[in-house]
Amino acid sequence: MDSSRISEIRKNATINCFFTQNPSGKKELSLDDMISNNLGGREVIFNGALVNSIQPNFIYSSIDSASIQTLVMNALTNLLVDCAATNIGPTRSSRMYYLFFFTVAAAYNWVAGDIRGVKDNWDWSQGSRIDNADVYRWMVLAINHSMPKLVSGWTPSISTTYISEFTTFSNAWDSWWAYRVNDGNLGALAPPSTSLLPNGNTLLEVTTSQDFTNSVLYPEPKKWTPLSISGVPKRYLTYNWESVKSTCLTAADDTAIASSAQTLFPTDSEHTSEIGDLLTLTSALTDTQKVIAEFWAGGPNTVTPPGMFIWLWKEFILGANIRGVNGLSVLFKSGLDLAAGLFESSRLAWKLKYQNLQARPIQDIRRIYNGTNVTLYNGTVVNGNVWVPFQPPTIVTPPFPDFPSGHSTFSQTFALIMSDWFGASIPTMPGQFSNIRLLSPILQAQTGNFGSFTINTGTSETQPAVVPAAPVTLTWTTWQQIADSAGISRQYGGIHCTSADTGGKAVANSLRPLQKAYWGLR
Repeated sequence: MDSSRISEIRKNATINCFFTQNPSGKKELSLDDMISNNLGGREVIFNGALVNSIQPNFIYSSIDSASIQTLVMNALTNLLVDCAATNIGPTRSSRMYYLFFFTVAAAYNWVAGDIRGVKDNWDWSQGSRIDNADVYRWMVLAINHSMPKLVSGWTPSISTTYISEFTTFSNAWDSWWAYRVNDGNLGALAPPSTSLLPNGNTLLEVTTSQDFTNSVLYPEPKKWTPLSISGVPKRYLTYNWESVKSTCLTAADDTAIASSAQTLFPTDSEHTSEIGDLLTLTSALTDTQKVIAEFWAGGPNTVTPPGMFIWLWKEFILGANIRGVNGLSVLFKSGLDLAAGLFESSRLAWKLKYQNLQARPIQDIRRIYNGTNVTLYNGTVVNGNVWVPFQPPTIVTPPFPDFPSGHSTFSQTFALIMSDWFGASIPTMPGQFSNIRLLSPILQAQTGNFGSFTINTGTSETQPAVVPAAPVTLTWTTWQQIADSAGISRQYGGIHCTSADTGGKAVANSLRPLQKAYWGLR
């Protein structure tokens, strides 16, 4: 494009540019017309759509967007599979997803993005100008450089020739990585000292009754006690996770969010009432309620929340068929937004869990209803002192306190972010449903619309060959419906009370505006 043509464009209020498709159908070509977004600061209409701020300076219409999306999604699938296989749990996996999305977003932003400023100790304004045709190779290099730190034994499936500018990026990323992970796997493996637990060395054995009047074993019988399942202790998982560095919140922010949610923590009388309500609910579960409980269970060999919501985001992006440079911007920004939100959710929820050390329903029902006949989910009448929730016998109850619900915090964060990016309603479109059993083991390969899942007869892991008696289809038409389903699923499963759900949602609702203002992604 010669200088006279540029001068002519500068005089116009709006710049129009278009692309044509090359014969292979893989790359969008811009002719010579990669129009500078700084031509007088005017709006640009690109391929018929208004583009507000594609940066830096060029519209990358020749970037191989479809190949880059496939590359990123394949790497993400590797991470999801690894998190499920290693059973690292909700908190540690939330950080893994954040590390991944930060890395791919930072790499793309370095050469073709528009995020600016210093965020989470990374200067997003830095970057290099490389040929459009090299952006795909650049992303291959970034993924090959970072994935071995995220997935043990990861082997690149795609190799590429080196781009000299990549050294600067990789050195900067290595420094950021050291900063972000220098707190190690804080609280990941070692349980807290028994002196930090309200009932010391006591373990609540699932298969036997307990004497909660024994003040030696239970000096604080209303406080959380670890379970023992078939003689195997289930110690506190990541009890001090709130100490992991935030991506965007100050200590004052953390305190304000926790204080807001803490107002929903029940009094003793309120908690006794909600425990009674939960006992009534779980004694008469319908097949649909049982299916919802198991759909969201997040047990071993699944991605667990928050990975469930990363999986749903991935399938939505693939199904929506977002393409072109704007599509890549949406992919990287919305993915980073979601991953950062889920990571912060885990920090905040676990802060409150350790702050309150509230007993799980299995402990409170056994304590309150000792000597009283109660009805289990399968219709069996037992002494309340041996009550068990609707969960597989290998899970029974997760190894951390009740308030607030991690499921509710993660799912509400997901609903808020997806609504911000894509509107409150879920569009009708075909579902991809790849690696579907990462989401839930009761799911089988299927086709249909995104947001709709059919669970076949007898696929329950808690009541196999019995539940459901007939196929059950779960359908959600808004992101909030997904969050509400995930939240109440823990009550159907008998492992959270109502206040844990409302408390988790409160954490997410307080977090979102602060995170959104800091990152400025949407």
